[in-house]
Amino acid sequence: MLLQKVIHTHQSLDDTKALFAKPGSSADAISHCEFSIGHGFRARFDLVLLPSDDSNQLLFRSESGNVRIAGLVEFLPVRDHLTEVQLTLDCTIMHPIHRLLAAITGSVDRFVNRQLRSLEAGAAIGRASKASPVPRPVGLCPATA
Repeated sequence: MLLQKVIHTHQSLDDTKALFAKPGSSADAISHCEFSIGHGFRARFDLVLLPSDDSNQLLFRSESGNVRIAGLVEFLPVRDHLTEVQLTLDCTIMHPIHRLLAAITGSVDRFVNRQLRSLEAGAAIGRASKASPVPRPVGLCPATA
């Protein structure tokens, strides 16, 4: 399933990039992700950041797990304190029954939309309270539940 999403943050380019915490909480630059996207399916995968020559791009893919993911996040400065974020995500659920249910119910699309809304809300909170650091919402990989 190919998803393409665009959001705008009223943040500088650097502050917006900070919202998307780069995967790699461990020394091997792998983020271990686990979360439920609905209809009883629990996604588990290891997300790896890939090298990119463009500092305004994040390339990533999954290394293992029950979901195959490849994606690109692009940060485009529109003007001071306005940044466009373009997400392109190719996601395949490995289990055929859950893949069919996800296609019928649109649960993956809804899940990604929820995560993007959380990022937008985090950007708005950071803008409203410049005295405190920009909050770190879900980033590329939601917190493990």
